[in-house]
Parts: sequence; structure tokens; C-alpha cells
Amino acid sequence: MQSTVSISRFMLAAISCLSPFGVSVMAPLIPLLAQSLDGDVRQLQYLISAYVLGLALTQPFVGLISDHWGRRPVLLLGFGIFVLASIALAAPLSLPWMVGLRFVQAMGVSVGTVVARGIIRDVLPASEALKAFALISAAMGFTPIVAPVVAGMLAAKFGVSTVFILLSGLGFVMLVWAWLKIPETRRKDDQVSSIGEALTGYTEILKNSRFWGFAGAYGCLQGLFFAFLGVGATLFLDAFGISIAGFSVIWSGLAGIYILGSVVLHKLPLLSTPDSQTVIVYVLLLLSLGAPLVVHWQGLTLWTLIIPLGSLMFISGLLTPLAMLGAVNVIPKWTGTAAGLSSAIGMGAAAIFTFIGASVYTVSAEGLMWVVSASGLGVWLCWQVAHKGVE
Repeated sequence: MQSTVSISRFMLAAISCLSPFGVSVMAPLIPLLAQSLDGDVRQLQYLISAYVLGLALTQPFVGLISDHWGRRPVLLLGFGIFVLASIALAAPLSLPWMVGLRFVQAMGVSVGTVVARGIIRDVLPASEALKAFALISAAMGFTPIVAPVVAGMLAAKFGVSTVFILLSGLGFVMLVWAWLKIPETRRKDDQVSSIGEALTGYTEILKNSRFWGFAGAYGCLQGLFFAFLGVGATLFLDAFGISIAGFSVIWSGLAGIYILGSVVLHKLPLLSTPDSQTVIVYVLLLLSLGAPLVVHWQGLTLWTLIIPLGSLMFISGLLTPLAMLGAVNVIPKWTGTAAGLSSAIGMGAAAIFTFIGASVYTVSAEGLMWVVSASGLGVWLCWQVAHKGVE
């Protein structure tokens, strides 16, 4: 039985976006911080790594305690921590202090995506939940386009500290908005009585093959994006002579295609039927396996790269909300736990594919397309696991 509580989907999308916004703003800040801190750019990458690590390590715990204590207190506490850490980061600090605070910042903001997914499952029926996940997916795809532009403009004109002030302001707005508009959605009879009992949720989730299928598919879909993220600017410059600014425009276009896929799913829920999902996943498999073959046949050109990537981004926009919903839907009692674990799996897969993509690129730029094939094959395999034995 679904809750009668009504919460704006746009608000849930907004609180989900604060986490990726926090990591995306760092891209234009690294060169500026290298000058002000006299630091090695490679060392400054820890400001991004610490944030990603904070998300990956905290999200499973957030999911567990939201099943125990409820969604609202966990959300408010997390955003409060994020605001305080962001304020502290605005002060002149050494690199080690900044790295530590970035980890704390991520610990706080990690509640956004996890709790939003739990709330959706608490209050919405399956058909409406899918629309909400599609909206969240589209919003999170839009964030990496906007965040670096805003951060770069602010930092260039007013200094790096203003970006952290912006983050603290956004966090405070989200905190107050959540305080006023988000009630507790976890029903009392669904809340577990102790952390010990909540830990049993991990056992049930981790033993569930359908969860691993959906979570694995979500992770491999992230891999389609992140395999190119670390080396994309270098590839476009070396292979095609396209500047970083030009790459940013192209990458924004690809992100826009991903968003379009999620919007189409939001508008056409018929695409979520089992038969439609099967067709979409097989199209993804064929495109991902065919991409390196086309490059081998025609060579690595702008079009043999952009056309397959654009097609795969669109399909990823269709499938990502389905994978997110599937992961939190396998055992309704442990929605928060599943949301935290699946989100962490997605972050972990993103990090792995980023590393693999960078490693392969040092050997062969064309080899990146085989990484795309691996991620597409992974999605297909995981989808089979998720739907094994399901009519």
C-alpha cells in the first residue's frame, strides 16, 4: 500500500543533483588552485577523489540508517553537514585540510540521491515512480553541463572561495526546503527497530540476484559515460585538434542526448514494458559491439566516435531510470539499503571504467571503443540476471 504523502518530483530531482553538482564544480578549479596553493595538479586531483570516495563509502550506510531512523532526519542531518563543510572550505586552507573537508562534504551530501530514491519508492506506485526516476536521471545528466560553467565564471571573477560559498548557499536552500516540504515517508510499521535488524537487510539484498542484476546494469551504464570522461578532452585535442572549449560543447551535446533519453522515457512509459526493455537492451548490445568494428573499418574519425557515443548516450538515458528503480524495488522493506548500495556500486563502476579508459588510451585511442563494448556487454549480461525467471 502506497503512502498518501505528496512530494514534488522536481524537489526530489533537486536534492539528487546537489551531489553531482559538488563534484562537477571542481573541474575548472583545479588549475586555479594549482596556482594559489603552488601544488602539483596530480595532487589536486585528490580533491575530486576524496569526494567520490566519501560518496561511495557513505551511501550504503546512509541507506541503512534511513531504513532505521527514517528518511527525513537523515536527509536534514546530511545537508547540515554539507553546509558546514562547504563554509569551512571557503576559508584559506592547506591542501590536506581541503581534501579532508571534501570527504566530509561528500559524506553529508551523499544523503540526497539515496534518500530521494527511498522517498520515491515510499510514496509512489511503480508507474509514477518510474517517471520520477526518469526526471532525476535527466536532472543529474544536466548538472555536469551547468556546474563547471557556473563554477568557472565565479572562480575567474571572484576567486575559488566563492564557489564553496555557492555550494553552502545551495545546501542551505535545500536544507530549509526539505525542512519545510519533506515529511517522514517511511511508515512506522516499516521502520526497523535496531541497527542490528537493519543489517539483516544487507544480507537479504546481497543475496538477491535481481538486485545485483539491476545494480550491475546501472554501474555498467555509468561506465559508458565515465570511460571517456577522464581522457575525452585529451583525445579530442590529440586526434582531431579540437580545443578544450570545443570538447566541452561536444560533451554537453552528448549529455543533452542522454537527458533526451530520460525525458522520452518520462513521456512514454510504454517503453518500460518487459518487451520494450528487451529490445532496447539488445540495441545497446549491438551498438556497443559494433562501435569498435566500425572504427577498425573506417578509422577513428570524429563521426565514427560521435555517432556511436550519441546513440549509446540516448539508450543509456532510457535504461538508467529503469535500472535505478529495479534496484530499489526488489525488496520493498529494504528500499533505503538497496538505494545506498546501488548508488555506491554505480560510483565504484564509474571509477573503475574511468581508470580502465585512461589506461587503455595510453596504449591505443581506438581501444577506448572496446571499453565501450565491455560496458555494453556488461549491461546486457546484468539485465539477463535481473530478469532471470521473471515473466
